[in-house]
Amino acid sequence: MRGRWHRFRWHRFHLLRFRLLRFRRLEIQQTLLAAATACSLGACADLTEYDRSSLDRALADSLVATNESWDPELALMEDDRVLLRIRGSHAVTWQQVDRRETRIDGPVQVELLDTLGRPTTLATSKTAVYDAKNGQFELLDSVRVVSSHPDGDRYLRTEYLFWSSEADRISSPRLVTIITPTDSLTGTEFESTTDLTSYTILSPRGRSQVD
Repeated sequence: MRGRWHRFRWHRFHLLRFRLLRFRRLEIQQTLLAAATACSLGACADLTEYDRSSLDRALADSLVATNESWDPELALMEDDRVLLRIRGSHAVTWQQVDRRETRIDGPVQVELLDTLGRPTTLATSKTAVYDAKNGQFELLDSVRVVSSHPDGDRYLRTEYLFWSSEADRISSPRLVTIITPTDSLTGTEFESTTDLTSYTILSPRGRSQVD
């Protein structure tokens, strides 16, 4: 399971990457403008190998498409069935040939649905990142999860949570606290079913009984 941790990306990294994306687009525009000016002056044949390489990279990166929306509501479906719904206050999607990713700012609300379309698990956070190519969600900052059950609800608190539609499991390498009808457990390296009924914490730090 440890081999999966390289897929986790942190909140600050996403913020930095979003800012770098804007900077990179400006750099691309400047590079293309310089190239166009050079070609208009008949200097295309005189470009160095480095200049040609830079121009090729700029042209490839310029294929990034972005889309911005407010009060978004997304639905992830499989075989004509809605697996989850996610709502937020603002979303930015950027897409390349082999990648499509959406960053949603909150408050973010995620509902997981059963086969009859009934909500079974509700998660909230300040930020979410959706990787459309791999069907993966990351929830970041003040993550809270509640799963309803006849014998009592189960709760989860953490600062980071990863969900894979393929595995239909949630996980986090960071500190989590899970509360069940019988006890409360805190630790790191957490993995669970989405309804919080079957979970493991490889590095527990404390357990207490719930009255």
